[in-house]
Amino acid sequence: MPIQVIKKNEKYRAKFYYRDENGNTTYGGSKTFVRRRDAESWLQNQKDLFNSSGVTADKANVPFTKYWLDWFETFRKPSLRPITADKWMNSYSVMQKFWGRTLLKNIDKRRYQEFINWYGANHAKSSVEKVHVHAHAAVKYAFEEKQINRDFADRPNLVGTVGVPDAHKFLEEEDFVKLKDYTLLSMNASNISRVMISVAIHTGARLSEIAGLTYDDFDFKKNIITVNKTFDFRDGGFGPTKNTQSNRKIDVDSKFMNYMHLIVKQLELKNKILKNDDSHINAQLGLVFYNQQFDQPPTSNALNNELRSIYKTLDIKKTEVSFHGIRHSHVSYLLANGIDIKYISEREGHDSIATTLNTYSHILNRFKKEQISKVVALFEA
Repeated sequence: MPIQVIKKNEKYRAKFYYRDENGNTTYGGSKTFVRRRDAESWLQNQKDLFNSSGVTADKANVPFTKYWLDWFETFRKPSLRPITADKWMNSYSVMQKFWGRTLLKNIDKRRYQEFINWYGANHAKSSVEKVHVHAHAAVKYAFEEKQINRDFADRPNLVGTVGVPDAHKFLEEEDFVKLKDYTLLSMNASNISRVMISVAIHTGARLSEIAGLTYDDFDFKKNIITVNKTFDFRDGGFGPTKNTQSNRKIDVDSKFMNYMHLIVKQLELKNKILKNDDSHINAQLGLVFYNQQFDQPPTSNALNNELRSIYKTLDIKKTEVSFHGIRHSHVSYLLANGIDIKYISEREGHDSIATTLNTYSHILNRFKKEQISKVVALFEA
């Protein structure tokens, strides 16, 4: 295993080489020192490190962000849905802003904690945790493959601002009923966003699921809406549901379906003439909530704008509740009225009842005192 210390301009340049698995001499990194003994000491440390673990400087001699992106493209992206891959790439953007061209080999636990502190200074702890999980996955791989000698991202102190989780942003029962009644009576075929809001209120379905509804998904005889696909806002066309359990049939009330029957028929007639128009690619999918101007259903931004307008009309103060918050409001409304948690889990398309319990534990805690009173009264009787 050849090593070198070269004197140049009154300084000492230490160069480390090692034999790879094929027996070839490979460059393993270098460093400059003022004193010769420091250069020799560094070389000895490199040699000891290689002998003990096979870790070499050159394997980590790349920018962390480049290493992360290469790892992600190879090991994670192929198995992810496009919308999930986008979330990982959002984390990549965060890493780029902080790390820049910082080499993987130059990051230690202290530096990684500084990264967490930096991002947590103006982001909720849940957001910090998500970025950490994405970053740590590649670091763990580098450590397992002996490309670094320490998992510097292991168990940092996750900090963050006190944010309100999305699941906590829901309408109280009085406002939810007010919104339900108003949208039902005021929705019409010329305001697709309002119709979609009403569908969300009555089903608790996700935006992509509602956007992906086609005419044959509405069974007006049995009052059932079938969810078996989603609309892909990024690439257009249909996509799969979030999980197997998300393929489901949702029972709704007859009053709502009577209103929807008229609107769906109007929208079908309106969109029919666009099916043969090559400039409207998604019109051929048979989407119920199709916006001719943008060749897709209304986006979350358009829906939230419509919601804010309705909140103002109804004098609803909790204006931070978004379109996705209507899904949480739907669950809250069902729980408040004694609907079984197992049925709610199936209705919402969660992968398990544990997901429902974890997501809505804050709502369930609201009814804890009532449940305690019932148990005490039961045994006292």
